[in-house]
Amino acid sequence: MSFEFASGKKVIPLIAGVIVGVFFGLQALFGFPIMTAFESDVQDSARIIIKDKSGTCVIEV
Repeated sequence: MSFEFASGKKVIPLIAGVIVGVFFGLQALFGFPIMTAFESDVQDSARIIIKDKSGTCVIEV
């Protein structure tokens, strides 16, 4: 493919669009892993006081 027909100012948006398209294409292909960067993992320690047979827990923080 030759870009002789277009000036530099016309090719820049085309290249930027291709880069953005490839980025989102790869994100879709791998299940949008960029979104996991913004999720927070909440971890907390607690002591279990009561756990009955149905699986319900009462905890003390």
